[in-house]
Amino acid sequence: MLRFEKIASKYYSKYMEMLTEWKNYDTSLSPDVLELPCANEYEYKTIVLVAEDAENGIHNYKDWYEKCYYYLVLNDQDRLLGAVAIRTNLTQYGKDFLGNISYGIRPSERRKGYGKAVANMVINKCKEMGMNEIIACHDVEDGASRRILESAGAIPMGVLLPETFGKRIYRYIIKTNINEDINLDKAIETFKEYIKPFDKNDGAIYLKVIHTYHVMQFSENIAQELKLKDQEINLAKLIALLHDIGRFEQYTAIKTDPSKKDINHAEYGIKVLLENSLIRKFIATDKYDEIIKKAILNHNKYKIEEGLSEKEKLQCEILRDADKLDNFRIREEEKIENFLPGVQDVIKKLTTENISDKVYEDFLKHKCIKLEDRKTVIDYWICVLAFIFDLKFKSSIKYVLEKDYITKLIDRIPYQNEDTKKKMEEIKKCANEYLKEREE
Repeated sequence: MLRFEKIASKYYSKYMEMLTEWKNYDTSLSPDVLELPCANEYEYKTIVLVAEDAENGIHNYKDWYEKCYYYLVLNDQDRLLGAVAIRTNLTQYGKDFLGNISYGIRPSERRKGYGKAVANMVINKCKEMGMNEIIACHDVEDGASRRILESAGAIPMGVLLPETFGKRIYRYIIKTNINEDINLDKAIETFKEYIKPFDKNDGAIYLKVIHTYHVMQFSENIAQELKLKDQEINLAKLIALLHDIGRFEQYTAIKTDPSKKDINHAEYGIKVLLENSLIRKFIATDKYDEIIKKAILNHNKYKIEEGLSEKEKLQCEILRDADKLDNFRIREEEKIENFLPGVQDVIKKLTTENISDKVYEDFLKHKCIKLEDRKTVIDYWICVLAFIFDLKFKSSIKYVLEKDYITKLIDRIPYQNEDTKKKMEEIKKCANEYLKEREE
């Protein structure tokens, strides 16, 4: 089994051993990073920095491409077999004479099938990066590259003669056949880039990152249970990825301005996505924009707005259920301080406060709790429990029952207020009976 690893300091000795062999065979070095001087560890560290810079678009070949991602190829025994380069956003010159991909196998490991295996790995990596087509170029005399590329489905585009090198170049295009509308791998990478500036050591920020991925999984599970088409499933997962994007700036701002906790994060999320067309980095087409917008705006409302199309309503329902299911998980597993940032003495308030009459009465009537009716922190806890009354799908009801979330969440708080403790037992009974009725 082969794998790609980024060029890193820990591979210094393996890199030197491979490079020495390569030079002893007196064959061409590929990709170009192997041509950089590397006589000692200091020069190798320079290569590591060059690779990191190229990935961030810092290099001397702007006339050819925007970014370049370099990888080392290792086997199960951690033996270094070769290296790979993947270039993105080629210029016309880059398309004509350079190509998106370049790779090389060390001389002693050639004619063992590694070339073909690495070529397929490179193509899959390009797919993950959202590339709809891959351009590959090689010298006309390089018969091995021609055979490997054609076996991988590359389409010959003819021979070119670049003036710079004076060599004839064979050019290919590989169609990746990825979903051009929704590329989840690319969207996830974009999300990772977006959240980089935010402090992952902040419990609230870290929780939101994990929450996002869990909601994606719950959305996928629900959509599959409904036997939706792949495109609809992917749309549900994309919406889940974006649904809380407004939270990251909000939680960061709360530290200096506590009033920011009152911002509607769904509305703010749409503002974030539409400003400077950030949404286009997640999905190239705009044909799903209205569905995405409606689903995000409705995911934290008391109830879904009227007048939605059938497709809009379905995605709203999927997201609302998925979001609620992970909110139950969070309340069971995570530190209370992380999902109630900015609340002073939160544990003390949960254990000692009274339940508001309106909140208690509405719960026993199987109603969700309105934000304006919450007066205490324990009201907030009951508001989360009341999510069960808004769950749309039987699979969601079944999941909550199987996880026994109602009992676990109610029993998590060591109530010191006797009236609250008694009422929570009534709430537990009411909720579990409701869930069992819905399951039937």
